[in-house]
Amino acid sequence: MTSRFFQLNVMGDDQDTSLVFLDTDPVELVDHSYRVAKGLSMLGRLDEPLIFTMQLESPGIKLPSLIGNIMGYLILTSRGKEIVEKLEPNGEYYSIVIINHKGRVHSEDHWIINPLSIHSCLHTGKSRITYLQSQPDLVVSLDEIVLDKNKLVPESHIFRLKEDPRCYVISETLAAALQSASLNNVYLDELEVV
Repeated sequence: MTSRFFQLNVMGDDQDTSLVFLDTDPVELVDHSYRVAKGLSMLGRLDEPLIFTMQLESPGIKLPSLIGNIMGYLILTSRGKEIVEKLEPNGEYYSIVIINHKGRVHSEDHWIINPLSIHSCLHTGKSRITYLQSQPDLVVSLDEIVLDKNKLVPESHIFRLKEDPRCYVISETLAAALQSASLNNVYLDELEVV
């Protein structure tokens, strides 16, 4: 029987304006944000905690388990981090502080999770992939993700797709652990595996 895999949506519920939603990088990440978004190691490059400031354009103040953001980061509470870290040791974890609209600390209980496992496991014949016309090997977007069961690494519980490192894929085991911990604002889309 083939294992099930899910795409983890880092935007969370971007329609719920009561939730905290981050739309700017912390100063510490301005020159390095692409590294975290692509799953590259930041070891020794950052001072922690990373300080995110909530913007007026995103007025939500309710703290969810997964903080939605437009930068492509996976941001979870300490409980979420513990679950991921237990199942997938190949990652880096950066503590963050979220400063609210009034300049006060709003949360010190969230972490950026930077999974370093990157796999080339797309079924290129079944996935819908848009390539750059001038560079046919460069992926512009993944319109439909279908995983190739022969390319999957079964012991990997969270990884990024080589073709789009901003796409987080998690195993059924990790999905169940996150669900049983009652983490909120975590949205998963099951991926087809052939």
